[in-house]
Amino acid sequence: MTPYRSGEPSALLGAPLLVPGDAPLPAVCLKCATPHALVARPVRLRTRPAYTLPLCRRCDERRENAKKGLVFAAIIAGIGVLGTPFNARSTSDAIGVPAVSIIGFALVFFLAIRPRMLRARETAEGQILLQDVHPAAAELVRRAARP
Repeated sequence: MTPYRSGEPSALLGAPLLVPGDAPLPAVCLKCATPHALVARPVRLRTRPAYTLPLCRRCDERRENAKKGLVFAAIIAGIGVLGTPFNARSTSDAIGVPAVSIIGFALVFFLAIRPRMLRARETAEGQILLQDVHPAAAELVRRAARP
């Protein structure tokens, strides 16, 4: 197994991590495993009023930029899909432009935006599923969750 260095973004390398809902999270960025300049990022879950994920400032900025990119890509795709019927010169334009807009949005989302987002959701058993966590941070979370 290739060792990961702290401070490198995990991108798509992180495997899903299941932790007990009451487990303490270590004081490292969950996205890149750096231990300094942490920001507590609140996350809304079904039954928990307040759950925070530690992220470093750099990863938090990437996350915010990814959210802005998602909105921008959705607006561009929406213009492509909704504006085509009014501007289409042929049947191929009426089909091709919306299809390209939707495919382009999907590519931007899955290749550029989603890897920058740390996702957390609650399972039916009350555990928290964290996705795209840096492997070094995941190991620290596992150690902190052990009784």
